[in-house]
Amino acid sequence: MEWRARGGFVYLGNPRVNESPAPAIMDQSATFARLFVRLVWLALREPTNVEEQKVTLRALVTVSRSGAVRLEMRQGTIAANDQEVPALLPGVAELRERMTAKGLRAIEADASATAADLLGAARSLADVPGAGSGASVRLVSAAPVPAAPVQAAPPPAAPPPPARVNTTPNGLFEHFAAARPSAGTPGALLESFDAATGATLLTRLLDELVRTAEDAAREGNQALATDVFHRIVARERQMHDADLRRAFMLTIRRLSHSAVLRAVARGLVRDSARRDQQLAVLARTGEDGADALIEQLVAAEERSDRRIYFDALLELRAGVPTLLHMLGDPRWFVARNAAVLLGELGTPDAEQPLSELLHHDDERVRHAATIALMRLGTARSMPAIEAALRDGAPQIRLQAAAILVERRADASAAPLIDALDAEKDDEVKAGFYQALGSFGTPEAVQKLISAAQPERGIFRRKPVALRIAAIQALAAAATPAALDALVALQGDREKEVQRAAVEALAGKWENRSVGG
Repeated sequence: MEWRARGGFVYLGNPRVNESPAPAIMDQSATFARLFVRLVWLALREPTNVEEQKVTLRALVTVSRSGAVRLEMRQGTIAANDQEVPALLPGVAELRERMTAKGLRAIEADASATAADLLGAARSLADVPGAGSGASVRLVSAAPVPAAPVQAAPPPAAPPPPARVNTTPNGLFEHFAAARPSAGTPGALLESFDAATGATLLTRLLDELVRTAEDAAREGNQALATDVFHRIVARERQMHDADLRRAFMLTIRRLSHSAVLRAVARGLVRDSARRDQQLAVLARTGEDGADALIEQLVAAEERSDRRIYFDALLELRAGVPTLLHMLGDPRWFVARNAAVLLGELGTPDAEQPLSELLHHDDERVRHAATIALMRLGTARSMPAIEAALRDGAPQIRLQAAAILVERRADASAAPLIDALDAEKDDEVKAGFYQALGSFGTPEAVQKLISAAQPERGIFRRKPVALRIAAIQALAAAATPAALDALVALQGDREKEVQRAAVEALAGKWENRSVGG
């Protein structure tokens, strides 16, 4: 079994069999493609998930015995025996990317491919160190094969015979684990990495650092995983050589698709002293970093922990595709958190899915979607605000008034005035008064003057607390009409109202003298 390059193709399997591969049936080739894509994805993103790799490899070996399969790159897609592999299938994008990076056009496997052959191919595509080594697997450059084979020079001394390797999935994974070189102490390794300058040495040290970070993540050592990942990200900025920059980029991508990035995200809660390093890593890894944060946010049980992950996501301002997907999650708290984050991020693309959540079965989700829509500033945001001003929940009505104030540069106080006429809750009324004071328009001030004045009639009396709230809002408006009304209210028959008007005017004159 070997890999051999011919005119841009890489053949996997027995060369004599592959000279004329027999076409495999469509179902078998599609199943082979799905399993091989999954194996490559696991090697890239979950290299420590050995159990699932074993299960996938066993199934792949079984399917491969049904006939030869060729996975070929065709204008950005992958075809399995001339049948296009769905681009949305998980892992297809990663396989296409790896084949492109390695200059491969096709991979062929015949019915004689063994577990070692298939695992070696998948691990080689994932840039796993040591993959493809051994007597039965050989990875050859994708450059055209010379017309005449080159005879390799004999070694100066015969090497000892290689130990027999158990080629079952369990034996293969044990062999790969035992063959990993020692990385030395993490401190010494990082010192060597900082001092290294040569491309060969740096590339080798990058592999060592990846293994160190993966071991640290597996052992729950978030501090070491963060230190290693951050050191690589920081050193990448210093690279000017194109080949070295590519090596760093591939290393960061490899770490981004492993448990290491999740360990860095968890460190925001468990190792807050390294927050700057953690955020630098999460920012560098883009959507992958945001996804790791969102995963921790959803899994967090403590409210304080969720707040930490929430704030970090806002700071990164990433993860929108994942958040949009989370809006459809059946768990109410997941959908609610996603809606809140999308509102804070001001994502216009969230308008339609958030509008659909306005009919959600859970009131908490509906309220989160309402507030998020109001914050978007899109075409549907103003109708959402107007509807929220009459929502059944007092807190939503207050939130709508506050957001309307934020939008006052391009909004009118008319919806607030209309809602105030129908409002029955005194606390909400006081909040609406404050909002009208922030608007300070003639219509808003007139409404506040009316609210601050005493009720006419012997048996009708306004609550003093509401009148004082209107007086404070008039002071905030500070228009000539508002100040004249405050002067008149100094003679009100209610002592509390008199005092509030005097204090409001004193504050306004004091502020004017300080400002002038």
